[in-house]
Amino acid sequence: MPDDEPRPWILRPINVPGMVPFLAIPAEGAVLGRDPACTIVLEKTQFPQVSSQHARVSLVDGALEVADLGSKNGTYVNGRKISERRLAAGDVVQLGEHGPRFAAGRDAGLDDTMDVAPLRGRQPLGVMGESTITNLRSALGAADQQDVEEAVERSSRRTIGVAVALSTVVLGAAALGLYELRESGQAEADALRKLNGQLREGLAEARAGIDEQRSRFEEQRTAILSERDALATRIAAIETDGGTSGDLEDRIEEELATLRGNLDAANRRLELFDPVNLEKERLREVASVHSAVVLIEATTRFRDIASRRRLHVARLDDGREIANLEFEGKLVEQESSGSGFCISKDGYILTNAHVVMPAERRSQVDGPGGLKFDVETELQVVFTGTPTRHAARVIEVTLDAAEDLALIRIEPFDGMPVIPRFDVDQKRPAPGTEVYLFGFPLGKLVLQEGERVVASTFKGILSREVGEYLQIDASVHPGNSGGPVTDAHGRVLGVVSRVQNTPGGQLANAIGYVIPISHVKLVWPPGGKSSGN
Repeated sequence: MPDDEPRPWILRPINVPGMVPFLAIPAEGAVLGRDPACTIVLEKTQFPQVSSQHARVSLVDGALEVADLGSKNGTYVNGRKISERRLAAGDVVQLGEHGPRFAAGRDAGLDDTMDVAPLRGRQPLGVMGESTITNLRSALGAADQQDVEEAVERSSRRTIGVAVALSTVVLGAAALGLYELRESGQAEADALRKLNGQLREGLAEARAGIDEQRSRFEEQRTAILSERDALATRIAAIETDGGTSGDLEDRIEEELATLRGNLDAANRRLELFDPVNLEKERLREVASVHSAVVLIEATTRFRDIASRRRLHVARLDDGREIANLEFEGKLVEQESSGSGFCISKDGYILTNAHVVMPAERRSQVDGPGGLKFDVETELQVVFTGTPTRHAARVIEVTLDAAEDLALIRIEPFDGMPVIPRFDVDQKRPAPGTEVYLFGFPLGKLVLQEGERVVASTFKGILSREVGEYLQIDASVHPGNSGGPVTDAHGRVLGVVSRVQNTPGGQLANAIGYVIPISHVKLVWPPGGKSSGN
C-alpha cells in the first residue's frame, strides 16, 4: 500500500480467548455482541456481560467511531463509560466494566508494534491475561456487580458470606499461563539500550566461537583424512608385496583385517563432519527432547473446611447466579494448563509451581466471616503426540515466591519418553547461544491433531542474564510455563517461567525469562531441603 494512502482500521482483541489476532472493520461498520447476526460475535457462555447487540464501530470520514447500543453493562473507552466517541489509534474499547477489550488501530503490518492506552485507575496485572475473578465470572456466565448486589440482599447471611468468599477465593486462583515481570518507563528504555550493546558483544563472541570451532573441525577432518590415506597406502602395499610362507601369510591377513577395520572407522568419523549429517544429528537430539514434553492440565476446586462441601454457583429464575454450599447449580472449577518435561524413568516430571498450584501455591484460602476453603487441584499429564492422560501428584514445590519450580510424578509406563542426559550441573551458556523452547502455547486452544496433543518448538537465542534469570528471544506464550529450554544439542539449560509485559499492558512474547537449570536442585532429587510439599 502506498505511504500516502491511509491504512485500514482494525480492532485487535486484548487477551480475548478464541479471537483472531485482528479484526478488520468493513466499510459499513461492525456490530459487536452475542447475537449471531452481529459482525463480531462473542459467545454467550464466555462473555455473559456482553449484550446481544452491545456496540457499533463505524467509519465516518475516514475516522473510526464507537457507539453504545443501549447495552446493559455499558461501553467503555480507555476505562471511561461512553455513549458515543471518536477513536484514536491505541484507544481501548471494552464491552462492560469487566468485559472483553479491543484496541483500535491502523493495519500497520506484522512487523510494526502498536501501543494501546492503559485503563485509567487500574494497576498492571500480576499474572498473564485478565484478572482471575473476571475470567471466572466469564467462564461461569456470572452476573454483573449490580445484579449480584440485588441477589445478595435477598439471600441468607450464610449465602452472603459464601458469595463474598467466592470473590476472595477466585482472586487467589491463577489464570492460564505464565507470570509476568513488569519493567516500564525510562528504566526499561535504558535496559533495552544496554541489551542491544550486550547482544552485539554476544554475537561477536558467538561468531568468534563458531570460527574457532570450524577451525578445530577442519583440523580434525584433515587429521582423519591423513590417517585414512595412510591406511589405504599400507593396505595396498601389503596386498602388492604379499608373502609366501604360511605364518607370514596369516600375519599379513590378520594385519589387513585390522587395517581395513581402522579404515572403515575413519570413514565413519569423516561422515560426521558432513554438514548434512551434522544437522541431522542435531535435529535428532532436539527431537529426543520434544518427545518428553508434556501438557499439564490442572482443575482447581474449593471445599469448605467446616462443612466439607464444595463451592457451587446456582442460576436463579431471573437468570442471575449466586454462590452456595448447598450443591445447587454447577461446581465452581478453575481450569488452567501449562507445560512440563519428564526427567526420570520413574515418572518424575519438572514444571513450574504456578502450573500445579494455581491458587498462589496455597493449600487453603480464607474468606470473611470465618469461612475457610481447602484448595483441591487435580492434575492430568499428556505426552506430546498422544491422547492418553495420566494422573499426577505433586512431590516437591518451591513455596518461596522468588522461585517457580515443581516436581510431580505419574505412574511410569513402557516406552515412556524421558529427557536424555538430564544434568542439573549444566554450565550456563554465553549470550548469543542458539536455544530451543518446547511447550504448549495457549494449551489446547491451539490446533491439535484430533485427540492427540502436539507440543510446539520455538528457536531463538539466549539474549542475556537478568539477575537469576536467563532472557531468551524465542516466542513465549501463555501455556509455555514449565517447558524446557535446551541448546542445539538437546542439553536442558532451564525452565520457562515468565514473559515480559509492556507499559501498554501488552505481552512482549519475544522477551521471555528462564529459570537456570542449576536452580532445579531445589526440587531434584526429591526430598531437597529447600522445597516443601
